[in-house]
Amino acid sequence: MTSLIITIDTEEEFDWNAPFSQKNRSVENLDYQEPFLQFCQNKGLRPVYLVDYPVLENSRAVDFLKRKAESGVIDLGAHLHPWVNPPYYDNNDEEYASYACNLKSAQEFAKLSALTQKFTEAFGFRPKMFKAGRYGIGNNTPKALSDLGYEIDFSIFARANFSYKFGPNFTSFTYEPFEIYPELLEIPVTSDYTGLFRKFRIFRKLVKSPYASCFKIRGLMSRLNLCNLVPLSPEFASLEEMKTLARNAVSEKASVLHFTFHSSVLKPGSTYYVKTDADLKLFLQKVESFVNYFSTFPTANFTPAPDVRKYLLFEKKSFTNPNPLAIRQAMRFRGRGGMVDTQA
Repeated sequence: MTSLIITIDTEEEFDWNAPFSQKNRSVENLDYQEPFLQFCQNKGLRPVYLVDYPVLENSRAVDFLKRKAESGVIDLGAHLHPWVNPPYYDNNDEEYASYACNLKSAQEFAKLSALTQKFTEAFGFRPKMFKAGRYGIGNNTPKALSDLGYEIDFSIFARANFSYKFGPNFTSFTYEPFEIYPELLEIPVTSDYTGLFRKFRIFRKLVKSPYASCFKIRGLMSRLNLCNLVPLSPEFASLEEMKTLARNAVSEKASVLHFTFHSSVLKPGSTYYVKTDADLKLFLQKVESFVNYFSTFPTANFTPAPDVRKYLLFEKKSFTNPNPLAIRQAMRFRGRGGMVDTQA
C-alpha cells in the first residue's frame, strides 16, 4: 500500500522576492481555502494545515481552522517562520537567519517554544506535527521538537539542496519516512529523480549542477526524459511530472507520498505561482487531477498523517534509520564562513 498525505504551509502573505520583514502579518489567504477543502472532503482526504505565528495571532483565521479541525476536515500542526515568530534577535543577514537551523540552539528553541505555546492557547491542545519554514531543520531541531512533545516532522525536502542559500542539504535523503529522533517520525516531502537515466549518479549530479540551468542542460534532459528532479508539489512540478513521480514510487512500493503547497497560493496575486483567477482555476485542476490519478492505483490509500506511524507498523514497513551518523552529517549546512557551529 502507498498512502498520500497533503501538508499545507499555512502562513502570511509576503513578497517572496523582497527582504524578510516582521511587518508581514496579513493572512487573508485563509478566506480562499474552501474550494480545495471541499474537494478533499469529497475524496476522503484530510490535509494537515501547518500554522505559523501570524495565523495564530489572527482570531478569524484561528476560528476558521478550529471549525475545520473539529469537524474532521483537516488536521493541525505548527510551522515556524523565524522572521515573524518571537522572540526576535538582531541579525546582520535576514536571509541567513530565515533558516531556523542557522540560529543558536537556544534561540531556535525559544522560537519553537513560543510557537508551541501560541498554538496551544489558540486551539486548546499542543501540536504534535511540525514543519520548519524554508525547510530549515538542523542538527538541534529534532531534539528540540521531541522536548516540546512533537511526534511527526515534515521539514526534510528529499533530494533538495538549499546550501547555496545558507540552508540545509538534503541530497542524501530519500522520501521514505524514518525516525529522526526517538519517537519523532520524519515524513520528508516527496522529491525524486525521474527519466531513463534516473538511477545513474552522473546524471543526477548533472541535473543538480549550478551550470545545468545556465546552459539549459536541465531543461533538455527533462524534455528528452533522461533525468529530472521532480518534487511532489503543484507549485514546482507539472501534472505529468507528478504523475511520473507517483507511478515510479508506487511501482517501487513506496510507503508514503508527501504532497505539499502553501496556503497563500490559493489567493490569486499572493505568490508568483498563481497571479490571476484563471491561474487559480488551473492550479486547483492540477491538484485535483493528480489526486484523481493517484486514486487509480490499486494500492493507493489516504491514511491521515497522524496515523502514519500506525499504518507503517500495520504494513510492517521499517522506519528506523540504520545510520544516525549519516543523518547528522547530511543535516549540516553551509554559512558564509563554511560549516557553522550553532551550539549556544
